[in-house]
Amino acid sequence: MGTSKIVMGAGVYVIIGLYALGFSAADQAVYTVAKSEAFHDQARQIANVGTKFAVGDMGSNSSPAFPSGTVSLIGGAVTYTGDRPAGLAASQVRVTSSGTYNGYQVTVVAILFYNGVKWTVQRVYQQADAAEYSRMS
Repeated sequence: MGTSKIVMGAGVYVIIGLYALGFSAADQAVYTVAKSEAFHDQARQIANVGTKFAVGDMGSNSSPAFPSGTVSLIGGAVTYTGDRPAGLAASQVRVTSSGTYNGYQVTVVAILFYNGVKWTVQRVYQQADAAEYSRMS
């Protein structure tokens, strides 16, 4: 009878150990996903800052040179360029801004509009990234 208690007790300890191991692996997976999302969000915020730099470069001049630049900031970098593709009015400029942070890159496209006084952001689009979708699967 004593042997069965030992075997039963050992079985319980093995089951508890397996549950603890499973919880540890799940906890690590959640941490990895959270870190990935945080880095991606930071890259997106940096890309949005690039559109603000472009607005600053445009100033209040109704026909300035197209903005462009590369800036390093808060552990990442942003590169932005402006152009006017066919179909945009003379009062509009497209700005493509790419932010990078810890190996993650996000590209946003903004349409700037001259409202008669200054340039403002009219619309912002985030470009789809195939690498981002592959991380989700």
